[in-house]
Amino acid sequence: MRKTGAALFANMFKPKQIRRPRVNPNVRHDEKARKFTTLSERWRYETYGRTEPAPNLDDLIYPDKPKTSGSILKKGIAITDSPSTRPTTPEGQNTDELKGTTSLGQFNPSEALSRQFSTHNSTPTPPNEEPSPIESMNSDPISRSSKIPFTCYFWYYGKCKDPKCRYLHNENSSSMGSQSKAELSIPKYLPRPLTCYFWYFTGVCNRSAAACTYAHWNTGFVGNLDKAKGPIEVSTELSRAPNTLEEVTKGSGAPQIGNYNLMHNFSPKNSVTCFFWKFGYCSNFRANRPCAYAHQDCYLVANPPGIFQPRTDPDKLLLERQKVATGKPFLNPDFGVRGSCLSDEALDWPAPHLSVNNSAVHSRSRILSPPAQSREHDIMIDFEEVGIGVILTINTGNGTTDLPIMLMNNSPDARERLVIEIGASGKLIIDSICLTDDFESYGYDDDETSTFGYILPTKESRRIFQTYAESLMTHNTAAVVFHKSFTMIIYPAHVEKRKYLDSVCDFPEQALLRYYVRSPIQSHRINRQTIELDTSTNGETIIQRIFDINPEKIFKGTTPQPLEKNVFLMIPSFQEVELDLLTRVFLSMDAVVYRLQAPGSWTQFGKKTRSGVIIIHPDITEYSAIPQLDFRFLGRQYEFFRLGYDPHAENLQVQPNYKLISLFPNGRVICITDDVFVDYRSEALRIVKYFVKEDALKAQGFKNRKFAGRPGLLPWMFDRIFEEPQDPIIAETYQELEKLAPPQLQVKSSPLNPGPLASLVSERVEFWPAYPEMWKKDRTKATECLVEWFAGWACCEVTNFRRFIVVHTVDKPNWRKQYQHLHFFSLSGFLEAHGIK
Repeated sequence: MRKTGAALFANMFKPKQIRRPRVNPNVRHDEKARKFTTLSERWRYETYGRTEPAPNLDDLIYPDKPKTSGSILKKGIAITDSPSTRPTTPEGQNTDELKGTTSLGQFNPSEALSRQFSTHNSTPTPPNEEPSPIESMNSDPISRSSKIPFTCYFWYYGKCKDPKCRYLHNENSSSMGSQSKAELSIPKYLPRPLTCYFWYFTGVCNRSAAACTYAHWNTGFVGNLDKAKGPIEVSTELSRAPNTLEEVTKGSGAPQIGNYNLMHNFSPKNSVTCFFWKFGYCSNFRANRPCAYAHQDCYLVANPPGIFQPRTDPDKLLLERQKVATGKPFLNPDFGVRGSCLSDEALDWPAPHLSVNNSAVHSRSRILSPPAQSREHDIMIDFEEVGIGVILTINTGNGTTDLPIMLMNNSPDARERLVIEIGASGKLIIDSICLTDDFESYGYDDDETSTFGYILPTKESRRIFQTYAESLMTHNTAAVVFHKSFTMIIYPAHVEKRKYLDSVCDFPEQALLRYYVRSPIQSHRINRQTIELDTSTNGETIIQRIFDINPEKIFKGTTPQPLEKNVFLMIPSFQEVELDLLTRVFLSMDAVVYRLQAPGSWTQFGKKTRSGVIIIHPDITEYSAIPQLDFRFLGRQYEFFRLGYDPHAENLQVQPNYKLISLFPNGRVICITDDVFVDYRSEALRIVKYFVKEDALKAQGFKNRKFAGRPGLLPWMFDRIFEEPQDPIIAETYQELEKLAPPQLQVKSSPLNPGPLASLVSERVEFWPAYPEMWKKDRTKATECLVEWFAGWACCEVTNFRRFIVVHTVDKPNWRKQYQHLHFFSLSGFLEAHGIK
């Protein structure tokens, strides 16, 4: 029996030394050895197998047939030797298999269970078990001409027993013939080739193509973050998931130019509208779980999960891009699948030349009038015959990206004038796109001031340029550059709907994007780059004094954070004087100006800004017709002003005093329909108590909240007390409403009717005598008339209150479209939103 040291001197925290299993490695166990009958023996032998040293590579023999010569099987089937024509040495087998792959046709690598060719020098371990003699006898080996030039995954790990294996049982790098190293840069695959989730959907993977265990190209199946759900099947026609643009309503005669982000895959999820929420259902919202996407109308809408509609036409652009990249087609076209990681040397663009368009003769060689000679010394761009080097700024999900590009044009005169107009900055900013139909009917202008050309990227911007070109082609849109001297429309090549432009000028096939320059189009977004100001006078200061515009006050806002310098001028086009003067004023404040005359300007102002100032002309009084006024603007940090006369000015006929009158300042008015008081009495009482409690917190003269109801609300509630004396809720509701209009604030000539200083809004029955009878005969019609009256009353109170809320039980879908300045709440929604219990 072993003796141990005294426990007093034992170190209980010393790590125990791992002992080697007591198995003699020199003893070879045969069939008579023990059969692992106990768990301890199984564990010992498994541990020994893991710690067994690597075999001697010189002693390995690759068997090419089962060693069953002259033996009799248990079922009585005799196996005899047969002459073999295959070599027996490993080197000979490798050479023989490689020769068999030369007659292969094209194949799809996404069907292969393969690994990237290894870079280490060690030889893989061969199969440690021989194939079954029954399998070898009943199945013929696969033809050598059908071998796929990929190393077998199972052979690599010593597990392949299939005599019909279609993959190579070696990892010799010479198996790809004379192809270069760049053409052999095939990404690693799992046993089932899956595309990297982050590379496909976001375009950014923290690992390189060689280090990532998933494929950095489109295999048709994308690995799911939740492995229990299985892979995501996608279309193999696109290199990335297609973007989903928000639906744009086409106008009549004018394009809806939008500032949509084409690079949707680079946008954060919290800035993309949830697909399910957009269509009225999101399980995360109903289960009170956080959703990765935004539950509001954002710039983009998320793609439907797993639903991608492939293009029906073949991807000719891919083959053309491969031909341009190397000067000749690839030896194996499957290596050029879109999204595969090719080296920078394989994608070098050929040097552009001027002679590609020499055969085209047309009159589109001049743009605009010659610039002033005094501006020629400001030109800082070096241009040669090959093109113009500029910086193209595009909008991505993470901000803006600058792409160095070359603007190619065959006319030296047009090229020189374009350089002068761009200026010393050499920068073009893209912040809008237009649809194809709008481009043809509105943007295309066939006159002598227009010119055509194509765009080539530099080596640094090549990859982002290709992604942006694919995005434009996928959505069949064109990018728009607004400039004070011209408008440039950048559209993708090889689009069927723009074939009418190909006859105008000859373009090289390798050009992914082309541009068209025409006379300037008025933009919905005006800044110092898109309009030219005359700074020789100080008229801006004079105009600021006339209109009483103080930039420190107008952009201050009601919150500690100042407003963004975004201004929308809601002024009719026939008021040209006021429109031009206010534009000059706000541009001098370095503000971005949106004007009502540009198509789609109001929509873009709401989508592209988070705060700002809205100037409304006095002739615009129908606030209910302003689209999405309450939904998008009244609930956010936007300040409203009306340009008009000072109502307190004296002697207006002699000296008019202009002033910006504040609209929608603060406060709110809550209107409750009659059906809430009748059918939901307890809920109505809780709402009235909640309002009375908040109203009592402010002193008289500082109250900015009111409670509105039907005509003669207090007399009606007083009569109901005697009609239903058994219901105490009616009497309690009447007492609470009377607190909002106490006797001293009631009309003296008409008791129980609130005066103008009361917190209760209710017209006298004498002003609307038909309403009581209407309520008794048709409640729905009476409710609609009450909402219509409240909408008109709200238009007269826009200088005193900001939000106008209607609490109802009868949902009318046309209310929100008809009354854009009102906010509608269902009874349960109002109680939940304000936490009323």
